[in-house]
Amino acid sequence: GVEIIRQGDEGDEFFLIGEGMVGVRMVKNGSERHVADLGPGQFFGEAALITGEPRNATVVAKEETLLYVLDKHTFKTALDSSATFKEQLINVYFSRQ
Repeated sequence: GVEIIRQGDEGDEFFLIGEGMVGVRMVKNGSERHVADLGPGQFFGEAALITGEPRNATVVAKEETLLYVLDKHTFKTALDSSATFKEQLINVYFSRQ
């Protein structure tokens, strides 16, 4: 039940799920809806780092969860140094729009 990121907040970290499950919720037009559940090997937080806009969703741990976190600088360094990582993130970013 721990809130990891909140819709509307500034995004300064990227998260990769090592273990556990998180739920993604969005408020749109005044109503909240469940968007997705994400598990091991999946990630979140990329949109705010790519666009510079506030967080577009709230992510909450649904069970005990292990997360790997990259700060904004490390995230951008990883993007610049790995074309494969960058391509995968861009593909996921656009599929989530």
